[in-house]
Amino acid sequence: MCIRDRNGPVAHWEKIIPKSSQPSRRASHTCTAYKDRYIFLIGGEGYHPDREKKLACNDTVLDFNIYEIMKETNDQEDQPIYPKNDVWIFDVETQMWTFLWVPNAQEFAPRFAHSTCVYKEQLVIFGGLKDFNSLLDDVSICLLYTSPSPRDS
Repeated sequence: MCIRDRNGPVAHWEKIIPKSSQPSRRASHTCTAYKDRYIFLIGGEGYHPDREKKLACNDTVLDFNIYEIMKETNDQEDQPIYPKNDVWIFDVETQMWTFLWVPNAQEFAPRFAHSTCVYKEQLVIFGGLKDFNSLLDDVSICLLYTSPSPRDS
Protein backbone atom coordinates (compact mmCIF):
# COMPACT_ATOMS: atom_id res chain seq x y z
CA MET A 1 0.00 0.00 0.00
CA CYS A 2 1.35 3.42 -0.90
CA ILE A 3 0.07 6.58 0.77
CA ARG A 4 0.28 9.71 -1.36
CA ASP A 5 -0.41 13.37 -1.02
CA ARG A 6 -0.37 15.99 -3.78
CA ASN A 7 3.48 16.03 -3.74
CA GLY A 8 3.80 12.28 -4.35
CA PRO A 9 4.45 9.21 -2.17
CA VAL A 10 4.53 9.82 1.59
CA ALA A 11 4.69 6.27 2.94
CA HIS A 12 4.80 2.75 1.57
CA TRP A 13 3.36 -0.14 3.62
CA GLU A 14 4.59 -3.65 3.01
CA LYS A 15 3.48 -6.84 4.75
CA ILE A 16 6.50 -8.73 6.10
CA ILE A 17 6.41 -12.48 6.56
CA PRO A 18 9.00 -13.21 9.28
CA LYS A 19 11.62 -15.86 8.50
CA SER A 20 11.36 -17.37 12.00
CA SER A 21 8.94 -18.24 14.78
CA GLN A 22 7.15 -15.20 16.08
CA PRO A 23 5.34 -13.97 19.21
CA SER A 24 1.80 -15.11 19.90
CA ARG A 25 -1.09 -12.82 18.99
CA ARG A 26 -1.61 -10.03 21.51
CA ALA A 27 -2.88 -6.53 22.25
CA SER A 28 -1.88 -3.68 24.58
CA HIS A 29 1.84 -4.47 24.23
CA THR A 30 4.65 -2.05 23.46
CA CYS A 31 7.13 -1.97 20.61
CA THR A 32 10.27 0.10 21.05
CA ALA A 33 12.91 0.79 18.40
CA TYR A 34 16.63 0.41 19.14
CA LYS A 35 19.67 1.35 17.00
CA ASP A 36 17.70 1.73 13.73
CA ARG A 37 17.65 -2.06 13.43
CA TYR A 38 15.83 -3.76 16.32
CA ILE A 39 12.31 -3.54 17.68
CA PHE A 40 11.61 -4.80 21.20
CA LEU A 41 8.12 -6.21 21.74
CA ILE A 42 7.29 -6.32 25.47
CA GLY A 43 4.36 -7.90 27.30
CA GLY A 44 0.78 -7.24 26.36
CA GLU A 45 -2.28 -9.42 26.73
CA GLY A 46 -3.42 -12.51 24.88
CA TYR A 47 -5.77 -15.46 24.99
CA HIS A 48 -3.15 -17.90 26.28
CA PRO A 49 -0.63 -17.71 29.11
CA ASP A 50 2.99 -17.63 27.98
CA ARG A 51 4.39 -21.10 27.41
CA GLU A 52 7.96 -20.26 26.49
CA LYS A 53 10.57 -22.88 27.26
CA LYS A 54 13.28 -20.85 28.94
CA LEU A 55 16.79 -22.12 28.34
CA ALA A 56 19.91 -20.67 29.92
CA CYS A 57 22.52 -19.81 27.35
CA ASN A 58 25.10 -17.53 28.99
CA ASP A 59 22.40 -14.87 29.47
CA THR A 60 22.41 -14.09 25.75
CA VAL A 61 19.65 -13.75 23.21
CA LEU A 62 18.59 -17.16 21.94
CA ASP A 63 17.84 -17.94 18.32
CA PHE A 64 14.29 -18.94 19.10
CA ASN A 65 12.90 -22.00 17.41
CA ILE A 66 11.22 -23.61 20.42
CA TYR A 67 8.19 -21.43 21.10
CA GLU A 68 5.14 -23.59 21.55
CA ILE A 69 2.55 -22.05 19.28
CA MET A 70 -0.83 -22.32 20.93
CA LYS A 71 -3.76 -23.27 18.73
CA GLU A 72 -6.14 -20.35 18.57
CA THR A 73 -9.88 -21.00 18.51
CA ASN A 74 -12.39 -19.07 16.46
CA ASP A 75 -14.65 -18.34 19.47
CA GLN A 76 -12.31 -16.16 21.54
CA GLU A 77 -14.85 -13.82 23.14
CA ASP A 78 -15.44 -16.18 26.06
CA GLN A 79 -11.75 -16.92 26.65
CA PRO A 80 -9.87 -15.24 29.50
CA ILE A 81 -7.19 -12.65 28.76
CA TYR A 82 -3.72 -13.25 30.21
CA PRO A 83 -1.09 -10.56 30.80
CA LYS A 84 2.35 -11.34 29.35
CA ASN A 85 5.92 -10.65 30.42
CA ASP A 86 7.83 -11.96 27.45
CA VAL A 87 10.33 -9.94 25.42
CA TRP A 88 10.87 -10.50 21.71
CA ILE A 89 13.27 -8.72 19.37
CA PHE A 90 12.53 -8.17 15.70
CA ASP A 91 15.60 -7.61 13.51
CA VAL A 92 14.49 -5.38 10.65
CA GLU A 93 17.48 -6.35 8.48
CA THR A 94 17.05 -10.14 8.73
CA GLN A 95 13.25 -9.98 9.27
CA MET A 96 13.56 -12.52 12.09
CA TRP A 97 12.08 -12.62 15.59
CA THR A 98 14.23 -13.71 18.53
CA PHE A 99 12.97 -14.51 22.01
CA LEU A 100 14.95 -12.76 24.76
CA TRP A 101 15.47 -15.13 27.65
CA VAL A 102 15.24 -13.37 31.00
CA PRO A 103 16.40 -15.28 34.12
CA ASN A 104 13.54 -15.87 36.60
CA ALA A 105 15.16 -13.67 39.24
CA GLN A 106 15.14 -10.74 36.80
CA GLU A 107 11.66 -11.19 35.32
CA PHE A 108 9.24 -8.31 35.51
CA ALA A 109 5.60 -8.92 36.40
CA PRO A 110 3.27 -9.80 33.51
CA ARG A 111 1.57 -6.62 32.27
CA PHE A 112 -0.30 -4.83 29.54
CA ALA A 113 -1.05 -1.16 28.78
CA HIS A 114 2.44 -0.23 30.04
CA SER A 115 5.08 2.17 28.70
CA THR A 116 8.57 1.44 27.39
CA CYS A 117 11.40 3.48 25.97
CA VAL A 118 15.13 3.18 25.27
CA TYR A 119 17.32 5.65 27.12
CA LYS A 120 21.14 5.52 26.97
CA GLU A 121 21.42 1.80 26.14
CA GLN A 122 18.70 0.88 28.66
CA LEU A 123 15.28 -0.53 27.88
CA VAL A 124 12.93 0.97 30.48
CA ILE A 125 9.54 -0.60 31.31
CA PHE A 126 7.10 1.31 33.52
CA GLY A 127 3.73 0.56 35.04
CA GLY A 128 0.76 -0.83 33.21
CA LEU A 129 -1.98 -3.16 34.34
CA LYS A 130 -1.63 -6.58 35.98
CA ASP A 131 -5.36 -7.09 35.42
CA PHE A 132 -8.23 -4.70 34.86
CA ASN A 133 -8.32 -3.80 38.58
CA SER A 134 -4.58 -3.62 39.43
CA LEU A 135 -2.34 -0.77 38.33
CA LEU A 136 1.43 -1.30 38.44
CA ASP A 137 3.88 1.46 39.39
CA ASP A 138 7.20 -0.39 39.13
CA VAL A 139 10.16 0.36 36.87
CA SER A 140 12.31 -2.35 35.27
CA ILE A 141 15.50 -1.65 33.35
CA CYS A 142 17.27 -3.98 30.93
CA LEU A 143 20.82 -2.99 29.96
CA LEU A 144 21.33 -3.34 26.21
CA TYR A 145 24.63 -4.43 24.71
CA THR A 146 25.56 -4.90 21.09
CA SER A 147 28.78 -6.64 22.12
CA PRO A 148 29.60 -8.95 25.06
CA SER A 149 28.47 -7.49 28.36
CA PRO A 150 31.02 -5.83 30.67
CA ARG A 151 30.75 -8.72 33.13
CA ASP A 152 32.07 -11.07 30.41
CA SER A 153 35.38 -9.15 30.24
